[in-house]
Amino acid sequence: MSEPPPPVLALVSLAAGVLGLVTLGSLVFGLGSGLLTVPGLALPVVAVVTGGIALRRPGARGDRWLAWAGVALGMLGVMAVVAGVVMLANMGQHR
Repeated sequence: MSEPPPPVLALVSLAAGVLGLVTLGSLVFGLGSGLLTVPGLALPVVAVVTGGIALRRPGARGDRWLAWAGVALGMLGVMAVVAGVVMLANMGQHR
């Protein structure tokens, strides 16, 4: 019997979720440069998409929790981006 494939997509999802939150956090606290803006905005979406794909793959053994963690972190990152855009939009209206 062959072994199931390694949980690559689940690991990518988890790593993208963690890195997305780290880059967004560095942008919020002013520690990051302009180079972190694009990855900070894109990595949460990558985490959600790859985690969703990993959850739909047949034969996923113990890697479902990795995929769920990546999706959860990615959704937190997406919500942070949306909240930041809403706050920036509201700041322009109150001047």
